[in-house]
Amino acid sequence: MQFAQLIQQGWQQHGDDPDGVATQLVDWVDQASSPAEAAQHAALTVHVYGEHLGRFADGDALLCRLLERGAAPDETPEARSIWRSRAILARCAGDEAGEAAHTARGIVPGPNGEAAARVRILAIAASALVGQKRLDEARSTLEEALSHAGYGPDKGDSAAQALAITCNNLSCELETRTDRTEGETELMLLAAREGRRFWEIAGTWTNVERAEYRLSAAHRAAGDGRAALDHARACLGICQANQADGIERFFAHESLALAHHSVGEVEAAGVARAMAASSVDQIEDESMKEFCTGELAKLDKTLAS
Repeated sequence: MQFAQLIQQGWQQHGDDPDGVATQLVDWVDQASSPAEAAQHAALTVHVYGEHLGRFADGDALLCRLLERGAAPDETPEARSIWRSRAILARCAGDEAGEAAHTARGIVPGPNGEAAARVRILAIAASALVGQKRLDEARSTLEEALSHAGYGPDKGDSAAQALAITCNNLSCELETRTDRTEGETELMLLAAREGRRFWEIAGTWTNVERAEYRLSAAHRAAGDGRAALDHARACLGICQANQADGIERFFAHESLALAHHSVGEVEAAGVARAMAASSVDQIEDESMKEFCTGELAKLDKTLAS
């Protein structure tokens, strides 16, 4: 199996078996024979060892082996990305000296190189901290990342995507908490708003539409049904403007139904629910159709409450 296929397999399996993929990553280090392969290995390593397992020292040791092998020579973009991965794990481990040293090695030359490097490191570190349920640290790390993003990353800057993904993850995590503090609710809304802002820069219309869905869900969780309605309508509007498929339209209508329900608009919620059901019928992928049918049943249960 080619190296790219191994890494793809690792990404597919890591959610169900992070420990197994972590073991495989150890075995795959010596198979990374080009700068691109070394960078691919490092990206999966920092995600599995950082966000999923919290084994920061073990992940760093693996990244050191990658660098020592020389598949990504010093000063190449790929080597710099591996140093940034080391900085991410150092941040999560509370190693300030290591974070500073590794960050310096990961800066890409250019007018905004240092700020962009710090944004990418801090954003991914914040996402890893969310994965480890260290929400207070995730908040301060995200806020620091946003402060460094003041230079204005554009679509070609991976810092924007890193922030969008982190904000989405943080908002999702906080939505599921039934015992949120007032500060955590504020953070949930901040993350949802910033996620929408950076997907507008870094993503496609689908990313933006899903960010509107996330904003609607966050406002419902915060008890602001009117704002939830605004964002659900925006989500649906983007779907309609881009002739979205049945899956995207299902979730847009589901979001609208839930928002109407949250403000007591029973008839409007029923209309949106009917449109969601109609969208399920238009989904061609059988596994997704089955999944959305299950989500429709959950929607019906909520609307009946």
